[in-house]
Amino acid sequence: MIDASQVTRFAARLNSPVVEEPWKAEWSRKVADDWRAGAAVRTGEYRDSIHVTPEGAEATAAHGIFVERGTAFMAPQPALGPAINRNIKPAAEDAGRRVIRQLT
Repeated sequence: MIDASQVTRFAARLNSPVVEEPWKAEWSRKVADDWRAGAAVRTGEYRDSIHVTPEGAEATAAHGIFVERGTAFMAPQPALGPAINRNIKPAAEDAGRRVIRQLT
């Protein structure tokens, strides 16, 4: 049984950058690595533009959206969506384990 003090402590820890930032950075790196591995490569510019920022992972190549979504002349070659889908369940499970550890 969880009492009110544990909920308060848990809420404070969720907002703590000490708890959140390492987890966010770790999973952003995993998504970025998976995204890079699945990115379509013609010149390598798109793949090489994928990097981790404090907010998460991003690609800075201007044509990245066209590669991901396709155009009237090119079929989509998605890599971001599949990378997120492969990592979301393990990330959620990891977050759950970290929350349980914080409560105990």
